[in-house]
Amino acid sequence: MNSGIFADNYRLRLLRLLKCCVREIVCLDIKRKFLLTECDEWKKVSYKTKTTRYKNAAGVVVNYKNTSAFIVSRNQKVKVKNYDDIKLQIELEMLKEIDLKYTMYTKMAGQYCNSLNSLREAGKDNYDIDLLKKVTINEINASKEDVFIVRSLNFDLMENKNSPEFDNSFCNYIVSCEDERFRSKNELLASICMQNCGLSYCLEPLYPNSGLRADFGIFCSISQKNGKEISYYKKPRQIFVEITGMRTDKGCDEKLKYKKQIAKQNKIPLVIIDMTDYPDDNGKLQTRLDCKHLCNIFTKLYFGYIPANGEILLPYDELNN
Repeated sequence: MNSGIFADNYRLRLLRLLKCCVREIVCLDIKRKFLLTECDEWKKVSYKTKTTRYKNAAGVVVNYKNTSAFIVSRNQKVKVKNYDDIKLQIELEMLKEIDLKYTMYTKMAGQYCNSLNSLREAGKDNYDIDLLKKVTINEINASKEDVFIVRSLNFDLMENKNSPEFDNSFCNYIVSCEDERFRSKNELLASICMQNCGLSYCLEPLYPNSGLRADFGIFCSISQKNGKEISYYKKPRQIFVEITGMRTDKGCDEKLKYKKQIAKQNKIPLVIIDMTDYPDDNGKLQTRLDCKHLCNIFTKLYFGYIPANGEILLPYDELNN
């Protein structure tokens, strides 16, 4: 492999991993703040295992072990018995898990950031973890994911994320593990790749004064001028993403052309990802999708390495197809 291509691919990998780690750190911080308000003065969970020896029906001596959980504060130690105790126990255990993960992701983010900055040429700005955290918080707030993150910790408020509204008529839809609803498998695959890149997004944002919707809106707070100067925005901009899998149908390109026109008139960044199954030499439709390549597209979009001017991008390397 060409050394330049290898270096570029490695940088993209580091960028993706850095963004994922920073996002995890921010999400963990949101969870920690919520749980601390719930747990109040309670400090930790302790466990005690009691061993009892008895003879079974066959006369064999058996050791029976029973583990009990206790919730500990400064002034008291309470055995876990009822639902409220179990809920508090789980929340305290979550806090301990969050602290462990927070330490791990902070170390990983530092490693990725140092490695990435060491590969940047002289005269180029370095990436800053603290600034990345700040803009990631803004992106999560803009996508309203902070509400969903808190709801995921509250046993009484488990609700769907910001899924688009569906009427009562029959229609195709897919529900993801995150309770997001999509109209196609291609959209589901794209969302998984965006999550793997640590991106915040909303579903089906509206084009102004049209009634039309894009498939995704990616929230982005970073741009690069000439690949050197890194700028961080306080208010994230929204990049519209169209996932099209129907370009072999009549009318699809016309609709995309109209959406590109609206985006241009309203200065909305837009990219179109073509996931259409095109026929081979024998006329048989073939699926072409490289998820790693699609992740690279989203990473380049976020960090400002490719423009968003209505280009049609392919989720695979044409040289390998």
